[in-house]
Amino acid sequence: MIEAKQSRRWVGTAARAVLLLAGLSGCGDRTVIVEDLEVAWTLDGANTAAFCAQYGIDHWEVVADGPENARMRVDCADEAWTSGRAFEAIAVGRYTVTVYARTADERNLGQLESTVDVAAAQPVQVTLALFGRVEVIWNINGTNGASDDESWDRCAEVGAAEALVTVDGTSTSVPCEAGGRMAATIGNLKLGAHQVAVKLRNADRADLTTEASAVVRTGTRGGVLIADFFHDSFLDGAAIRGDLIFRTTFEGQLCTATRPPVALQITLLRLNGQAVENAQVCAASGEGVSLCTAVDDRTPRACSAGAQRIANLPWGLYKLKLRGAVSDGSASPAVCWLQEHDVLVGAGTSNPVITLDVVRSSSTEACAPGT
Repeated sequence: MIEAKQSRRWVGTAARAVLLLAGLSGCGDRTVIVEDLEVAWTLDGANTAAFCAQYGIDHWEVVADGPENARMRVDCADEAWTSGRAFEAIAVGRYTVTVYARTADERNLGQLESTVDVAAAQPVQVTLALFGRVEVIWNINGTNGASDDESWDRCAEVGAAEALVTVDGTSTSVPCEAGGRMAATIGNLKLGAHQVAVKLRNADRADLTTEASAVVRTGTRGGVLIADFFHDSFLDGAAIRGDLIFRTTFEGQLCTATRPPVALQITLLRLNGQAVENAQVCAASGEGVSLCTAVDDRTPRACSAGAQRIANLPWGLYKLKLRGAVSDGSASPAVCWLQEHDVLVGAGTSNPVITLDVVRSSSTEACAPGT
């Protein structure tokens, strides 16, 4: 709450406290009415120093903007949360009074604001919602590894048009993605704990996901809910499909740099323990079907340093088994490298390229380093 108190004072040309404002050349002087403005504030109805440590508040900054502009600072540990005599004898008029809660490094934790009429003869009291706010951030299938705050999948790829954010039972609908950002800020909340939830919906406002929720505290300790909507949180995730895009290395090296060189790659893809039928691995640049081979744990393809694509898969978590073999002219070339990876197939065709490293699995003569 902000409480603004004024004591009326008239300053005339003959008074000792006269204020003369110099006009433009030839305009002379003019008499100004001034009054005292006192600002007091509370958090959740109290002005106890215990809130300082609880919310990380070092000091308050009080600003009065109007016919005059004035500001002052009050240490949070000071039990008297008031402007005192700092705003005495200011010109009458309408002021926007703002109280900022600051950290020691001047970061703003929030603010209270009110418009007061300094000309009023009686004290003015204004009760405000406290300055708490909650930021809600959502990702789809987590982040993509390129950035800590960039979602692996985007809203448009999964048909999400909006996010429904609910704070203490009050819901707000916001675009699922705006300006490349998948987030919303809900303000005008009291300091303290709030029940926050978010879910994604399609253009018809039908739910796409289950609801992610948590208790979030406003202020410096919390204030942010990060919701990761993984594939299994979608109500009809089987309808969403995407491409797995990857490239392989062999103990950190490209095919031709290994010893012996890796000539062939053999691939197997499994979902829930079952081999994925009719899948093909192709060059990611899409040069044609002739560059595709079966993903069946039998059919070899030429080892390549370029990206590879297994297209049109139901999104989810898979196991991708990769084997690297040498070219010895036999029908069953020696497999020298073997590795199975957990991989995430995201939605759409423009998923990030992931690098999968394969370790040496054999020390036979055909696979011996330096061969």
